[in-house]
Amino acid sequence: MSIKGTIDWTGNDYQLRQKILNAFHDFMYIRGFEMIEPSILERYELFSRSVGESSDIMQKELFFAVSKMKQNLDIVLRPEYTTSIIRTLVEHGHVHDKKIAYAGKVFRHDRPQKERYREFTQLGCEVFGDDPFIDIEVILYAVEFLKKYSHNIKVKINSLGSPGVLEKYKDIVSDFFKQHDIADENSKDISPIRLIDKMSPEEKVSYNLPKILDYISNDDKQRFNLVCNELQKLNVDFSIDPYLVRGLDYYNQTVFEIEKTDSNNAILGGGRYHGLVKRLGGQDVSGIGWSVGLERILSLMEYAPNEKIYAIVSINEHSYALKVANTLQKELSNADLKFIRTMLIFESNMKRAMKKVGNINPDKIIFCGQEEKNNESISVKDCVTQLQNEYVLKDINKIL
Repeated sequence: MSIKGTIDWTGNDYQLRQKILNAFHDFMYIRGFEMIEPSILERYELFSRSVGESSDIMQKELFFAVSKMKQNLDIVLRPEYTTSIIRTLVEHGHVHDKKIAYAGKVFRHDRPQKERYREFTQLGCEVFGDDPFIDIEVILYAVEFLKKYSHNIKVKINSLGSPGVLEKYKDIVSDFFKQHDIADENSKDISPIRLIDKMSPEEKVSYNLPKILDYISNDDKQRFNLVCNELQKLNVDFSIDPYLVRGLDYYNQTVFEIEKTDSNNAILGGGRYHGLVKRLGGQDVSGIGWSVGLERILSLMEYAPNEKIYAIVSINEHSYALKVANTLQKELSNADLKFIRTMLIFESNMKRAMKKVGNINPDKIIFCGQEEKNNESISVKDCVTQLQNEYVLKDINKIL
């Protein structure tokens, strides 16, 4: 029996998952990103220095790697990527001006529920540098990537101001909660920022909570206005959410989330961070990034990438069918046609062969019988039009 909150990827789900991973790699590559893969195993203290001891991750979501020989709790399974990316870059080179993308497994001991798993696949990026135009670039890429799968999304952004503003805002919100008796006994030890992050949009408005935008400096406001104005020029549809704070301690300046249009559940989230790289032993450089759960993308999808199946059917001419398949596969590789799959069917009886063909529902059937072998040809049936034509083998690229 599988472990609760995990997924076994099989069949079409596995194929679709791989297509998304490949599409993400290609999408980020042409935009100048370098893919890296940190270790899944990390030190506990690394995350206590980054995400904050009061975060949900540190309080209740860590998976510890414990052996029978050594029972101490100093090694964990990676709960988020930003910290691991920075640790890797600091140890293997410099961080400044890097554009990094990643895709891999993340583990959180959360209560399993719809679209929320204990083991899941996270895709994302981190860009290091302090120019506000990097914020714009990163948000644009997030929107463009999700729109490959659905236009049913909405973008929310906010500014948390320069480092230090968030700490002052925490005190202001904490006092507000006490004055209005908002926090209950169960949440008295939780950071006020964490409480805001857990509230519904309706709760935030009904309580008329203080807005962090009212406490940021003029320089911070100018920076945020620049980001908003440039996003509008790029036709990125967004709204300013004055209560958007994100759930981790390291964020400041621009933060953003992307949700389904018909819900308030974040699909993708990210933001800028100052001081985190230095805190983890690197240069004093800021960065900005985002992450999205691959499982969330699957739930968002309105359409799947097109895939075509070509069935190569051999009736007692298996050697020739292998030659045909090999020739076709080379043509597919040369043309970079990754959306076409070939499937070989070896049979001695046409009835049994066609029964197998029916099970895979191909777009085209390529027949390799004795007559085709003798003529160095193939007979190709289009399963949509039902038309069947013959081609010489050297012209097999014509069927693509």
